[in-house]
Amino acid sequence: NKLIQTYPDNYKLYKGLGDFYYQVQLKYGGNWLKDEKTLADLILKNYQVAIDHKIADDKVYYATGIQYLTQSKYKDAIPFLQKSIELNNDFADAHYNIAFAFLYSEDRESALKYAKNSLELYKNAELKSDAARMIAQIYSELKDNNNAIKYFELADKIDNGNYYNLKPLLTLYVETNNPKKEEVLNSFYNLAPDKPTIYNDLGNIYYENKKTDELIELLKSKLEIYKNENKILVNLDFYIGRLYLESDKKTAKEYFLKAKTIFTTIYDK
Repeated sequence: NKLIQTYPDNYKLYKGLGDFYYQVQLKYGGNWLKDEKTLADLILKNYQVAIDHKIADDKVYYATGIQYLTQSKYKDAIPFLQKSIELNNDFADAHYNIAFAFLYSEDRESALKYAKNSLELYKNAELKSDAARMIAQIYSELKDNNNAIKYFELADKIDNGNYYNLKPLLTLYVETNNPKKEEVLNSFYNLAPDKPTIYNDLGNIYYENKKTDELIELLKSKLEIYKNENKILVNLDFYIGRLYLESDKKTAKEYFLKAKTIFTTIYDK
């Protein structure tokens, strides 16, 4: 800041200060001497000087776009991210984030274009899978289930066993009665059979598609397998009981009582 006060016409100093604040933001977020909003304002202020005086590179435009994106100003972010891509067409993050901006601006066709670019450009498996998942989500919003399934399958192939890939893929498989649904259901279930999240997700997916009977039978098939693993067994009993609540309260009660007995043995009062 003192250098800028001494040399106010040296616009590279503004870019350097913007770079500094951006690196601080990436490393510390709001846990620094300045809060998140103040950091974002300083990045925008200093980078705008660099942009106005035509010394901005692709990273400056990208970081500026990201500030608007994180503030949910999606349409404001787009021109800066576009300029970043214009200066460096191989910058995968810029393609991915402009796809995100277009998606939340209700321009799904543009979002699809840039998301596919990012998929091609990313080398890291996790990022590549994330890009494939975004493409699948866009197709899902466009009601194109075939392509949505194709890209969710690709996302899972790249990053196998990822909860955020398996859940929407299973949802589409159940919705379309895909023959692969049981295989994916087992993969999804096996992520965490002792955690309520999995059972709540499965309940929602099958309930919304009016296929709770199918899920009941599948969960029942697990009872013998996990008969000696109480933390899994208690979840099976409890959630089978929940699935029976609307159709057969007597059977539901039987499963709840089984769950209650196990709960008292594995958890304190």
